[in-house]
Amino acid sequence: MTEQLLLRDELATLDKVRFLVLDIETTGTSAATSEITEIAALLVQGGEVLARLDTLVAIQGTIPSGVAALTGIYPQMLAGAPALPEVLLQLSEMADGAVVVGHNVRFDLSFINHGLAGLSGMLPLDNETLDTLVLARKLLFGEVSNFKLATLAAELKLPHQPRHRAMADVAATVDLLHHLIERASAYGVANIGELSSMPGRLSRAHAAKMHACSYLPRRPGVYWMEEADGVISYVGKAVDINARFRSYFTSDSRPKVDPILTGAARVGYMTFATETEALVAEARLIRGISPRHNRMLNKSEKGYRAIVVSRSKDGAATLRVAMASTRTKDGDIAIGPFRSRRSAQSAEYALRCALMPELHPDWPSDEGMLPPPSASTPWEVPARLWSERIWSRMAGLATAARFEEAERLREGAHYLFLAIARQQATLLLQEAGELTFAPVGLEASSLTASAGRLSLRPRTQGAVELVAGRPATPSAAVLEFTATPCDAPHSRGVWLPELAAFEERWVLWRELTRPGALRLQECSIPLALPIAAAHRSFLPRPRPA
Repeated sequence: MTEQLLLRDELATLDKVRFLVLDIETTGTSAATSEITEIAALLVQGGEVLARLDTLVAIQGTIPSGVAALTGIYPQMLAGAPALPEVLLQLSEMADGAVVVGHNVRFDLSFINHGLAGLSGMLPLDNETLDTLVLARKLLFGEVSNFKLATLAAELKLPHQPRHRAMADVAATVDLLHHLIERASAYGVANIGELSSMPGRLSRAHAAKMHACSYLPRRPGVYWMEEADGVISYVGKAVDINARFRSYFTSDSRPKVDPILTGAARVGYMTFATETEALVAEARLIRGISPRHNRMLNKSEKGYRAIVVSRSKDGAATLRVAMASTRTKDGDIAIGPFRSRRSAQSAEYALRCALMPELHPDWPSDEGMLPPPSASTPWEVPARLWSERIWSRMAGLATAARFEEAERLREGAHYLFLAIARQQATLLLQEAGELTFAPVGLEASSLTASAGRLSLRPRTQGAVELVAGRPATPSAAVLEFTATPCDAPHSRGVWLPELAAFEERWVLWRELTRPGALRLQECSIPLALPIAAAHRSFLPRPRPA
């Protein structure tokens, strides 16, 4: 996937793109009621002209005197000019595979496609387009008095000046296009997709930081935002680090993006051979650094909860939500960890409905008590019974039109069985010996894990300064943590996965069970996948390949 992405970007670099720059002169402003009097186009690539079209066009009506005075095109000049269908056929051949460019290009294309619509067997031009008017507003905002083509050509001192004739305007538009491409290259824009998606009217503080895109690699890896005082405020993972950083300026609308960019003084990165390594590295770095803008994986042990199932002397089960690091008494069983108190309480409600049906007055009184888990009972046995009971409860509530209660039960069951799946999977990896994986599609490469901890080997690492005056070396905190990941002692119960590496192991397990991600090559001990022990509606959906 990565190699295909790199190949696509290489083929689409701006020096390889063919641009069809066009302009028309018309008798009016409406494509439905006006006619084209002149068409000009230049097909350019890498600064060279590959083809040229410059012709007047015969019309059936007349030219208003005001329009004739503006353009210098009078009706007698069109005598003997080719008909519009002939010119449009030549233009369509030039446009094959090219990006259509114009200054307010929608106006030109509205006339051209209206003319093509009236021709049998001709299709409208549906090429990718680039509007130099829109691009100029993005890149030259605040630098020019207005964005008319004549104004831009004069104030930017372009070689050609427009004069309301098609070829003169095309030549000026080509000059403007090359000027804007040069401006965009300062922000790291290298291909047509990046040029088309340039952000509009960025603040000067943010726009100045786009230059990092010229240096960030187009490889899978992790990146982090470092503030002026050296504090790392955000860590992320990307299949393409360059494209991900660029998205902060174009398509990422999350509220936290603006404060991340405002405070960032540098962006650091590490590249890896596979996305799997990048996923694990992200979990490991967030765990060790605790950046303030990371929420999903930024969890201390105090943030985790567990459901503790205890048995009284008469065999009845009691449930309580406790800190995941709390030690249990002999005979107690814990389910978790949960990432939040809310998810733990929701799961506890679902489990209580399964284990204690007598608590609800509308449920059948003759249903027997379901067994709670025990150290000697496999997880699959009670979990399957809980799942069937909860599903029956949900169906009954839905039949009685008590949809809010049914939804509350469904949400709790989802959290419950997802936690059980995570707990069993991460415990398996925690107890495993040496594992060797082969990333699918990279037969010569392998990843090794010991006790579920993946050995990370960054390919490259570096940093790009976003603000002048910063030191030139990557963050020592990040490098030190990468070398010694998350091995600090902590208080925990023996019945839960090691919390310091819980998120990392769960990421590794998801990649191991995702089709097309990892293939297990060697294993020092038998490793069996847990049996699905819940109704399909409660199980986590597999990630797509």
